[in-house]
Amino acid sequence: MTSFWRGIWWSISLITTVGFIGATPRTGAGAVLSVMLMILGFVLLAMVSAALASLFVEQEEKPRDVRSEELAEATLETLARLDARLAAIENQIAKVPQSVESPSGAEDASG
Repeated sequence: MTSFWRGIWWSISLITTVGFIGATPRTGAGAVLSVMLMILGFVLLAMVSAALASLFVEQEEKPRDVRSEELAEATLETLARLDARLAAIENQIAKVPQSVESPSGAEDASG
């Protein structure tokens, strides 16, 4: 390496796996332009990969979302039935006379 900046260019070229076969840039502006193009290419590849991955994940998540919605509906139906049963039990309790004597003839402490 002849300078710090050539080392930076070389490391970015290595990291982005460009691996120049031909001549390397001779001017500073050429090196900066090549670094920008390498990074832009890397970002573009990453964005395309992310978009494809999100399509696969979305297709996999749809059946899971449908199952979750079905489970939520079944849970709400069960809660509605339980609420109706609880209301019926409360109505039956309300009909029982209030003056029920305790079993086995236990006496009240007051007298």
